[in-house]
Amino acid sequence: MVKVDGTKLQEIKDRFKELAKREIAQAINDPETDELKDDDIEAIHQKWKFVSNKEVEKVINMSPEKLFKSGFALASDGWREGYTKPLIAKKTAKRRAANKNARQERRVQRKK
Repeated sequence: MVKVDGTKLQEIKDRFKELAKREIAQAINDPETDELKDDDIEAIHQKWKFVSNKEVEKVINMSPEKLFKSGFALASDGWREGYTKPLIAKKTAKRRAANKNARQERRVQRKK
């Protein structure tokens, strides 16, 4: 099973926090805008937090193949890890062991 790398998600969140800081700095330095109030700054933070949460949700809901190929997966053996069928040798070994036990039981029953 492919798992999402938490550090990559944190990088996404940090990137959007940085974008929020840039927008606030841009608004402060813009001579056409009035003085920013705490509510305005909070609204900018909330806007970018919302966008960040949407982006994280999109990454979490990706298919295993897209998750692995985009680089958001933890280091693993590939995107099919945990999704493939068991090997034929493993299935036959189980069946052969059961058949062997059944033959031995039939022999014991015939001798009685």
